[in-house]
Amino acid sequence: MNADRFLDGRTISLSVSDSPDLARLGLGGAHLRDALLELARHLIAQGATLIYGGDLRQGGFTERLSQLAHRHARDVTKPVLINPLPWPVHGAMGWSDLEARAKAVAPAAAMEFLDLQGAAMPTDQRAAEPPAGAIGTADWETGLTAMRRAVAARADAAVLLGGQVDGCKGRMPGVAEEALEAMKAGTPLYLAGGFGGAAGAVCKALGLFDPGQVPQASWDAGPDFTGRTEADLNSGLDRDELRQLAASRNTDEIVALVLRGLRRRCAVQKIGR
Repeated sequence: MNADRFLDGRTISLSVSDSPDLARLGLGGAHLRDALLELARHLIAQGATLIYGGDLRQGGFTERLSQLAHRHARDVTKPVLINPLPWPVHGAMGWSDLEARAKAVAPAAAMEFLDLQGAAMPTDQRAAEPPAGAIGTADWETGLTAMRRAVAARADAAVLLGGQVDGCKGRMPGVAEEALEAMKAGTPLYLAGGFGGAAGAVCKALGLFDPGQVPQASWDAGPDFTGRTEADLNSGLDRDELRQLAASRNTDEIVALVLRGLRRRCAVQKIGR
């Protein structure tokens, strides 16, 4: 492993979506996007492969991360961004469209098409499947949970920020469910809760905020995180650093704290090899 790239060979998952708390915090969507992209850029620079289970919306986080991957990838023979798509996202689409999208982001980014149980589908199998009909609520919940569980199982660490809390198609807000699956898997987890949303709600449930420190959206993560504590984060950060990361809205500070925790975890061989 290159000593200057301490995340060589490691896979770091990212989870983000727009936070409903941004306006209340005096922030805009650009603040959240900038924080995500700076995190991604620094992680790639340290040798990490990123994994982001997103969607295919034009102008969404998936598209922005793919563009960043192309700008900063050092080795064009392998992707630095893996984008596993849950079955409800791609199941109703024809193969020609999916194939064109996958080729457009290659080689710096790679799309994976998951089945309803979260397993990657061989290309020939997915190509042979006709578009599905209407995708119901149960399939959305099953497919999204399966994707998030699969990501947690393969990631060496996870970084979460923001997160919608209303109108979610899964069993709970996506960023929160990725946090829960990471904890279940024992994956080192970094919660940047200063942008509010689902990540902020999880920070609150874990007791990482002072009372009233960050306004929260109308979702209580407590019932889903009963019995969970900061010890479940396995982050390499001490309590003061965890609270600092949870409350920060400063991109440079967030990046520094995440890299500090990851470096400590790598030093004691708690993530990756």
